[in-house]
Amino acid sequence: MSLVNVHNEWDPLEEVIVGRAYNAQIAQPDKGLFAVEYQAYGSVENIPSGRYPQHVIEETEEDLAALIETFEKLGVVVRRPEIWDHSRTFSTEDWASDGQYNYCPRDLFITIGQTLIEAPMTLRARQQETICFKNILLDYHRSGSRWISAPQTTVTR
Repeated sequence: MSLVNVHNEWDPLEEVIVGRAYNAQIAQPDKGLFAVEYQAYGSVENIPSGRYPQHVIEETEEDLAALIETFEKLGVVVRRPEIWDHSRTFSTEDWASDGQYNYCPRDLFITIGQTLIEAPMTLRARQQETICFKNILLDYHRSGSRWISAPQTTVTR
């Protein structure tokens, strides 16, 4: 029986994916990151990049642990993505980037019925973000769920 089975937004929650804050960072500056998140900095060159401070990561993980504890007390199955090194660089023939985080799985996926749709990410830094969720997605697929990926956007220079 498919582990993915979503037909409305008001049935009791049975399972949830909670992201992670570990290794979260601001990605290498680029025009897309500037346009979506950092216009207030005035130019691409002014975007800060690199890992978030460790105390921010630790406090966020503490908050997530409290959220997970609440879910589990309510009988909700909680799944988590793999811890990922978001400083790894990946590229196409047109550009290179590093990652940001795997904190927001709701940005990446939508479920309809027994189908899980992997959304395309518009930011270069988020193009590879779903990799750390692959084991979860494979479990869902093996259970009978459909898993489809929308085409990635064309992100050029």
